[in-house]
Amino acid sequence: MDKFTLIDWLDWTLQLVTRIAVIVGLFFTARQIKNTIKIHKDNLNWNKRKAAQDALLSNNQNDIVGKLRESIDYNNITNPLSLEVINQKISEDREIQNSIQRLLDMYEAFSRGILQSIYDEEVIKNARKNSMIRAWNIFQVYIKDRREKINKSAWCEFESLVNRWKHEQTGKDIRKGSLFD
Repeated sequence: MDKFTLIDWLDWTLQLVTRIAVIVGLFFTARQIKNTIKIHKDNLNWNKRKAAQDALLSNNQNDIVGKLRESIDYNNITNPLSLEVINQKISEDREIQNSIQRLLDMYEAFSRGILQSIYDEEVIKNARKNSMIRAWNIFQVYIKDRREKINKSAWCEFESLVNRWKHEQTGKDIRKGSLFD
């Protein structure tokens, strides 16, 4: 059997130190990747909240609702408006249809942004949930009429989000139609 020489001992020690360094390096790299992923997720969430806040600020609901307040007493309506009433108001002033569609389009854009994970849902929900549900309730007959006559997918994301929020509020299964019974 060969004697364990100093060179053998140094070679063995160097290999051990190298393996330990590689293991420590891999551990450190894995930890850095984990931290980077967490930072990326935090940045993404911050950017979604910021984008939602910017969208809310750039789409001032009061500018859009002003005409509706004057013509249909929008602030005091709680029940759905009939198609006859809406069409009568539109025939009296075409700008009312523009205001209704701008309001619904704004809520559709918020809904699409939430459903596509562009906007943070909690920011939009805290700021506009009740207004969005109220707008859906007031204009749902108009929306369904526009779908039948012009565009079958008009304001679908808006409806989907409102139904989800209603489901969260009531705890009822919206697929069974229990919210509309």
